[in-house]
Amino acid sequence: MSHKDKSWTVPVEAERPEVWAKAADVRATVLHRGQVVALWTQKATRGRVTVQIQPLSGWVPGLERALAPDVDALAAHLDLAEGRISLG
Repeated sequence: MSHKDKSWTVPVEAERPEVWAKAADVRATVLHRGQVVALWTQKATRGRVTVQIQPLSGWVPGLERALAPDVDALAAHLDLAEGRISLG
């Protein structure tokens, strides 16, 4: 993701600054077929982790169901009882 031409990973130019912050800091991304389709953050509270997904233009409706096992694995890694996905 450090290539100068980022159009192949994030086709919509207006979304690139959301993915690559200042000082080449790359935000947490969701990849689908080699392209960034969403950004995500996590918040752990009361025995569960909530993964907040911010869809970008390439988001495929229903993709969150495919991400559920990864969120459950994250919860287990953090020794939390539950993982939850929030779209927004």
